[in-house]
Amino acid sequence: MIKYLHTMFRVYDLDKSTNFYTKVFGLKFVRRNDFPEKKYSLVFLGHGTKEEDIFLELTYNWKTKKYDLGNGFGHIAFSAPDLDEISRLVVENYGSVRRKPGILKTSKGKDVAFFEDPDNYVIEVIKQ
Repeated sequence: MIKYLHTMFRVYDLDKSTNFYTKVFGLKFVRRNDFPEKKYSLVFLGHGTKEEDIFLELTYNWKTKKYDLGNGFGHIAFSAPDLDEISRLVVENYGSVRRKPGILKTSKGKDVAFFEDPDNYVIEVIKQ
């Protein structure tokens, strides 16, 4: 059986990105692994800590100054009860609002908003 484990983002500031995802989206810090010999660190965040949970892996390469995000990646998605509150938290935690909450033709009548994290990765939030 194949199992989905995690999504990985390369980030510029591990603490800033960790704070963004824990404060805005309520993800919990699961673990941090530092690899000094290879000069990188990993932080795993999730809503749980069980092996069957899905995680967001943040990778910080100590000497990398610039990443190319490419144009193939779309977004990650969350659901939340209050999109206006998420918007406020995003801005307070160094993200930005890409599309204010509203109904999209493709959203089946649900409110949807799009945000960017501190590293410009796109996050879709659908109102519960």
